[in-house]
Amino acid sequence: MDLPRTALLTWCSPDSRYAGGAAVRRLLGRLPADRIRWCGFRAGTAAPGLPEYRAFPPHTVHWRLRGTWVEHAVVDQLQARRLARRMWAWLQPFDPQVLWVFPEVWAVAVGQALQELSGLPLHATVHDAPESAGFGAIPPSYMPAYERRMRQLLRRARSVDAVSDELVDHLRRGCGLATTADALVVPPCVEADTLLPVTEFAPPDAAVRRIGLCGSVRETPAQWADFLQVLGRMPYQFSLVSFTAQQDLPDVATPSNVMMAPQPYAPTEQDVIRALSRTEACYLGLWTEPSRRLFAATSVSSKLTTYAAAARPVIVDAPACSVAWRLVAHHGAGVRVGEMPAADATVALQHLFSGGKAWRSMAEGAHRLGRETFALEPHVAHLQDQLARTAAKGTGR
Repeated sequence: MDLPRTALLTWCSPDSRYAGGAAVRRLLGRLPADRIRWCGFRAGTAAPGLPEYRAFPPHTVHWRLRGTWVEHAVVDQLQARRLARRMWAWLQPFDPQVLWVFPEVWAVAVGQALQELSGLPLHATVHDAPESAGFGAIPPSYMPAYERRMRQLLRRARSVDAVSDELVDHLRRGCGLATTADALVVPPCVEADTLLPVTEFAPPDAAVRRIGLCGSVRETPAQWADFLQVLGRMPYQFSLVSFTAQQDLPDVATPSNVMMAPQPYAPTEQDVIRALSRTEACYLGLWTEPSRRLFAATSVSSKLTTYAAAARPVIVDAPACSVAWRLVAHHGAGVRVGEMPAADATVALQHLFSGGKAWRSMAEGAHRLGRETFALEPHVAHLQDQLARTAAKGTGR
C-alpha cells in the first residue's frame, strides 16, 4: 500500500544522538519523505532524504526547574494545546490523512491535543512500557500524571507498533490500548546490508578474551560487580571493549584479570558494529530487581540489535523473563548469567569462551537473530501498510 500523507510527532530531533533518534531516522529513511511532515520540540536539521522537519519549542522554565516535575507540568498542562495549535496550523496545508506519534515525554500530552484538534486517526509507536519512563526521562513525582496521559493517548489510538509481543500485551492489559486497535511488532532494526557474517574466534591459545559493550547502563552497580567477579574467577585475561562512556559505567572494583578498553565516540552505528565484530562476545545487562523487571520483560534494547548485527554471541545478564533472553535463547545466540549462582554463570561463560563448535554455533545464532528479527526492510513494509490501514479508518474524533 502507498504511504498516506502522514503528520509525525516525536520527542527527539532529527539529529539526536540517542538510540531513539537513530531508530526514527532509520525508519524514515526508507519511507517516501514527501508523504510525511515531521513536528518536534527541539531545533535540528533533517539529513537529505528525510521528511521536512519543524521545531515547536515550548516556553522554557527557569533553569533550576528544568528536568523537574514542574517543567513537565507546565508543558503538559499549560502549553500542550497551544503547541498543538501551532503544529496544526503548519500541518493543515499538507492535508494529512493520519497522525503518527512517538509518545515520549512532551509528545504524549501534545500528541493527545493534536489528535483532538485534528481529528486524524492515530498510530502510536511505543518503545517502552509507560511505567519505565520513571527510570530516567520522567521525574518519579510526575509519573502518575504521565501514566494517566499515556492511557488517554493510547485509548485514542487506532493502531500501534511496539518493540515486542510482550509490550503489546502489556499495553492492552493495563495501559488503555483497545482490544480492537491493530498492533504489530517493530523492534529496533538495522539495514540488512549492515549485518556482518560470522568471523572466526580468537586463536584458542590467545591470552585475552574481548567482550564488547555499548549503549546505556541499565543495571545496578551490584549487578555489574557480580558479573566482573565471575570474570575474575575464570582462567583468562579479559578486555572490555566499551563504547559506553567510562563515567556512565558503575564505579566498582575490577578484578586483576579484567581491563577496560574504552573506545572513542563512533560517528555511525556501522563503525560500532565493525568494532564489535572483532570481539569474542558482547555483554547485555538489564535490571534484575523486581521494581524494574517490567523493563526487561517488555523492552528490546537496541544493544541486542547491534550485537546481532556484529554476529557475536551475547552474554545476557538479565532475568529469565526478559525479551532479550527469549530472543537469544530461541536462536541459540548466547548464554545467560543473570540471576544465576556464580558457579553456574562461570560454567556458562567457560562454555562460551572455550571457542570451538559451541562458540561458532552461538555466533551463527546471533547472525540468524539479526537476519530474521532485526532486518529493517520487512518491518518498514509492514509499518507502511499499517499506516495506510489506519488512515483508511477515517476520522479519529
